[in-house]
Amino acid sequence: MAPKQRPPTRTLTTDPLIVSLVRWMLILVFVVIGWRVVSELATILAPILAALGIAYLLDPVLEKLVARGMSRALGATILLFGFLGTVVGVLIILIPQAIEQIRAFGADVPRMVENLSAWLKTRFDFDLQSHLNAEELQALLGDAAGPLEHIAKVALGGAFAVLAVLAEFLLVPVFAYYFLLDWPHIAGRVIKIVPPRRRARVKDILGEIDGVVSGWVRGQAIVTTILAILYAVAFWIIGVPLAIPIGLLVGALTIIPFVGTFVGA
Repeated sequence: MAPKQRPPTRTLTTDPLIVSLVRWMLILVFVVIGWRVVSELATILAPILAALGIAYLLDPVLEKLVARGMSRALGATILLFGFLGTVVGVLIILIPQAIEQIRAFGADVPRMVENLSAWLKTRFDFDLQSHLNAEELQALLGDAAGPLEHIAKVALGGAFAVLAVLAEFLLVPVFAYYFLLDWPHIAGRVIKIVPPRRRARVKDILGEIDGVVSGWVRGQAIVTTILAILYAVAFWIIGVPLAIPIGLLVGALTIIPFVGTFVGA
């Protein structure tokens, strides 16, 4: 009796192009869904992301303090209060100065327009005052100073006014404190998500990324701060109107190559 023949086995052949196309389509779908979720939760996530950024910037300093024997809770408290105190102090000093300079510039606009119009009339026979309304420009600058004045009054009006206006942002230091306390555990949990066979490689890559990104962010923050101070002081010395607002703006824009220089010019 002849042995029974087995039916031929079917092999499933997949086109690499189709597999790649399906993979990228799935990635695109997840990106769109993620973007939609983040957009809907932006108001809720904003304080958390801000606190995470502060904790990321302060964690290397905290690690050095812990290595020297300081407790993590005490080090996080000192760093956070120092950081927030510096930011609030700078804003309290600079905002009134900026408001005063905007007001002075707005009051001086008619005279400046008159002088410029006379110079253009003499040199190029061009009547600037018929094309530019100095009173409207002065009113516009006065309106621009309004929000800054309101912020300054709130900031200088007492703790209760600050609590009333910036209630949701008070969560930022709280979240930042707990992020600083649990940063090693957070990093450890993120690494545990990666499969064990890939964990060492991913950890090395994340370490390299962290070193490059953190160095760039801290370097840019130091450079822009120094340049903003230098620009503001230099403009103030030579008598440029709006020295502090222009100096701070140019210093902040130096993070983009050539843009800060052109705006300052």
